[in-house]
Amino acid sequence: MAGYLAEVFSSVQGEGLWVGARHLFLRLSGCNLSCGYCDTPAALRPSPDWRLEKMPGRREFVSMANPVGGEDLATILLALLGSPHRALAVTGGEPLLQADFLAELLAYVSRKIPVYLETNGTLPDRLGKLLPMVDIISMDIKLPGACGRELWEEHREFLRLAGKKRLFVKIVVTSDTLDEEIEQAMALVAGEDGRIPVVLQPVTPGSRAQPPAAARLRAWQERALSALEDVRVIPQVHPILREL
Repeated sequence: MAGYLAEVFSSVQGEGLWVGARHLFLRLSGCNLSCGYCDTPAALRPSPDWRLEKMPGRREFVSMANPVGGEDLATILLALLGSPHRALAVTGGEPLLQADFLAELLAYVSRKIPVYLETNGTLPDRLGKLLPMVDIISMDIKLPGACGRELWEEHREFLRLAGKKRLFVKIVVTSDTLDEEIEQAMALVAGEDGRIPVVLQPVTPGSRAQPPAAARLRAWQERALSALEDVRVIPQVHPILREL
């Protein structure tokens, strides 16, 4: 089976609970959402080619053709794992759109390195086939104001399944985020398991979105901690390093 990629590269994890850890990133193309703050628009749709970092961490890339077969990609990834990577970070776009391709690929590589799945948490029906090969799940909760639609039920079912693994929830917040959206998101997580860590991630300033005021972030965190054990405010760090 073949899949469509955007890029493969080595860098530090730029967000969430594993921020700063060295990861080998596998970015797949295609997404089922169009969030106003998206920082990887090039990965929203498949393209004829993808870029491969020749040597981990050197930022020298070569162009490769899409689609790529699972076994061929596994050979590439396994060759790059000689560097000290803590995990293979599978991201996008939305990687679960290519769940069958990922299942084939991860059958080759998941025994060699922990797999960190970054997902928008809206496709629970596709998560099950990957759970045996995934170690860590970074699940977004997409607020209605960001993606233009309500996804609470999809997120609820995804939480139920993802809770079988090491899981944390990430919520990107902006200056336009509503208090009631945060409250509903926190209630959703608390209703599943109040021990699930939650990261409030203020959006990186850009032309399409601005972060909320610090006072609002503190207030959201304080309210959330009345129902959840671990709520952290963690911004993206890779823009500081000028790497995406």
